[in-house]
Amino acid sequence: MGRPHEAFRSRHYSRRTEQAYCCWAKRFIYFHSIRHPVQDHLKKVKAIHERDLAQGWGCVQMPMALDRKYPNAPAEWRWQWVFPQENRWINPQIKQQGRHHTDESLIQKAVRDAVSRAGLTKRVTCLRFVIPLRLTCSKAATTSALCKSF
Repeated sequence: MGRPHEAFRSRHYSRRTEQAYCCWAKRFIYFHSIRHPVQDHLKKVKAIHERDLAQGWGCVQMPMALDRKYPNAPAEWRWQWVFPQENRWINPQIKQQGRHHTDESLIQKAVRDAVSRAGLTKRVTCLRFVIPLRLTCSKAATTSALCKSF
């Protein structure tokens, strides 16, 4: 909801008008159960994680000594990667398997290809998507209705 706030402020509308419109927009979104694409992506990733757990290898590598401090944490949903690799890694010493995050270069190439297919002349990088995604995720975490759907 950051863009409507910015639009109202740039047009010098009153705070009351801004609040009324934003409340209406939130009710419209909740009533029609419109979800952000990130939520759909997270559902797909969670399904992959649950399938991996059922096969016995849905763990991630934990930073520092967290895996010793919290022994069940590597298999918990909240520690999984948001953009996991398609292929899993294998630790040859202990025969453990898991998933790493998708390499940044793959996403950068996909964005570059999409920009060239769209015929844009302006330079677009992945950094352009970081701030809106971070704002969306932080606002989704603070909104109780969206938190239940994660």
